[in-house]
Amino acid sequence: MIRREAGAAEVESRRFYEGAAARSTDPATRQLLDDLAQVERTHEQRAAALEREHLTAGAREEEERV
Repeated sequence: MIRREAGAAEVESRRFYEGAAARSTDPATRQLLDDLAQVERTHEQRAAALEREHLTAGAREEEERV
């Protein structure tokens, strides 16, 4: 449940930055917001990689029971 909430927060943050960048008229601000959105994408990708690497099927089943 915590992983899902954290993942949702990352997606929400990325979408916020993407939307703000799309509305920004200042090039420097737009670039900053695009950079922040990219950082959020890397967080999402890293979390998925760590989950694949460390979360075994048994551990996932145990979490589902809790």
